[in-house]
Amino acid sequence: MQDKYKHRDIVWSEEGDVVLKNGDFELSTPMQCVKQDAYNRIKTSNPDWYRHNIGADLEDLFGKNNNAITAQEGIEKITKSLLKNNRFDIGDITIDAVPVSKEQIDFFIFIDVGSYKPLIIKHEVEL
Repeated sequence: MQDKYKHRDIVWSEEGDVVLKNGDFELSTPMQCVKQDAYNRIKTSNPDWYRHNIGADLEDLFGKNNNAITAQEGIEKITKSLLKNNRFDIGDITIDAVPVSKEQIDFFIFIDVGSYKPLIIKHEVEL
């Protein structure tokens, strides 16, 4: 099966720094780019990306009860973020919310990238 997402970009570290290789920008593979783009959107609060407003704003869940309503709100925020600017297709995204404790929900984001297995991202949210 062919990969659906073929974009490439400059590689960023988890701390948000540009990664250099032999004195030049390191370029991502298409799979790294998908993962990097998804993480950027899920972890970002608007207006951090002020020109695009692609952040999921999951900090808005802080202080809410850990229940199905809050879980659904998180799923909707992540979905909206991933769909911004047509970066991902709605049919390629599946999100599960798992209450881990009274104060935490873990979101599992599955993105069908066209290969034999989906990209899976786990994102913990403190409430």
